Amino acid sequence: MIDMEKFEIDFFQLKARFNRLVKQQHIEGYVYSFFDYYDEKTKEYNNLLKKEITVLNGSYISFSSQRDSSLYDVKNNVITLHPKEVLLINNSYFIDETISLYQGLLLDLETFYHANYLYNQFSIIDKLKYFRDYMNGNFSSYSDGKISNLDLLNIANFKDYIQRENQKIISSIDQKLEYLTRLTEIVSNSNSPAWEKVAAIFANGDIRVISEKRSSPRFFFKDIEFTNINKMSHYIEDTLSLKKDSLRPYISDTIAENSNKNIFEPRNFKVLQRIKFDLLADNKEVSSYYELRLQQLSEQCY
Repeated sequence: MIDMEKFEIDFFQLKARFNRLVKQQHIEGYVYSFFDYYDEKTKEYNNLLKKEITVLNGSYISFSSQRDSSLYDVKNNVITLHPKEVLLINNSYFIDETISLYQGLLLDLETFYHANYLYNQFSIIDKLKYFRDYMNGNFSSYSDGKISNLDLLNIANFKDYIQRENQKIISSIDQKLEYLTRLTEIVSNSNSPAWEKVAAIFANGDIRVISEKRSSPRFFFKDIEFTNINKMSHYIEDTLSLKKDSLRPYISDTIAENSNKNIFEPRNFKVLQRIKFDLLADNKEVSSYYELRLQQLSEQCY
């Protein structure tokens, strides 16, 4: 079983990554977050900051209330960017660091997902929904402060970049949630016979077999390739938390078109049709393999 303490630690680390992001309409907030983050990393980036930013009153210019009075209107909570700060934001370093942040987040998201999705689908679904809601909700990692000279920032292309990268993250989360939802639906339907579970994953295209001339068949579950049917079957059983060898005979005989455990038998035709129609009713695609085998079975039956 999953180590829930590590799971929560991983979640909070990933959450910290998300808290540094911004949506296109909140670019001002991202400027706040960017400098707040670099405030904390002053030692690490000290040499760079000395080159890029002038020192006022003997200390690094920050977005805190300790800013020079000419750069921070306390009464109205309005920030004025120092010219060197404008240069820092407009130069390639700012963009490069932002690209690095997004790349790191996507990598961490994949790592978090693959480390946990096999063992506790419901917990990770909950966390992924949290991150999706964060991306779809209001950005709130800064106060109601304003930047008086925001127009000096060259952020037109940067806004487009932020919008694209945020959409990549949302799409990645949605794909994972869709897949996990299918898994939990199959697992929760514990009264379904094993062959129906196999039919469902053939129908939605999770199982694929690629046969090429003069080469051995290639077996896939989702985007994972396996060297033989047995390994793929056992992986699926582990993923769905099912008894070992409960699905393997049906998968193996269906692919080999053997009569023993082949799901595409006349006695199963009506259920196989229902599985297809259920997918279509949910606006989901039915795999071409499943459609072909079902059509062949239909010709046998009628």
